[in-house]
Amino acid sequence: MTGPADQLRAAMPLLARHEGRWLGTYRYVRPDGTLLDSHASELVCSFRDDPEFPYYQTNASIWPDRPRLDMEYPARFDGEGIRFDTPIIRGRFWETGKDPTRSTILGHWIWMDPAFIPFPADDIAMFEMIQLSACGRFRSRVWQWLDRGRLVLRTLIEEERA
Repeated sequence: MTGPADQLRAAMPLLARHEGRWLGTYRYVRPDGTLLDSHASELVCSFRDDPEFPYYQTNASIWPDRPRLDMEYPARFDGEGIRFDTPIIRGRFWETGKDPTRSTILGHWIWMDPAFIPFPADDIAMFEMIQLSACGRFRSRVWQWLDRGRLVLRTLIEEERA
């Protein structure tokens, strides 16, 4: 019999290809292309034989002039995707199943902690697209920050498997 980690890997084979440690750069860009901030990152995606949280992710944001910020994101598997419900974020990520490249994961989430929203906003929703290279060595991610449906910020993320 397989455990929760193997069941999640079987149900979400693309997500399983993301398992491991990733080093990258986050760039925060206004819709007009103006760069607002940039920082290094270290992300670890792991699968655990934990029936409640079979997926676990840690993120570290590293600036040259600010303290390192470490965050943890345990996720539940709901049969179709993974769900995060933490004091920092709440949301869901899923594989499209119809992507002919078999490289795309989509996500929708919101910041639960307003300290993570770097500007005044009324109703922020986040949409994320994650692309994994065919060789599995590179990832690119885009966060679209929408306030009441209007684009207010993008986060562009480039990562390489460590």
